[in-house]
Amino acid sequence: MPKYDSLRKTKRDNKIRKYHEDNPTFSHQEIADKFGISRSNTTRILNQK
Repeated sequence: MPKYDSLRKTKRDNKIRKYHEDNPTFSHQEIADKFGISRSNTTRILNQK
């Protein structure tokens, strides 16, 4: 089983978007560090609307 199935990714992505909305001054790197993912994945998630 993959580390992240699609439902878990969707939930994680929503948490990342919510965290970014609540903390707009945090950099993508700071958000990535909090969630244990790469900065580029954080940017990809936040650019999806």
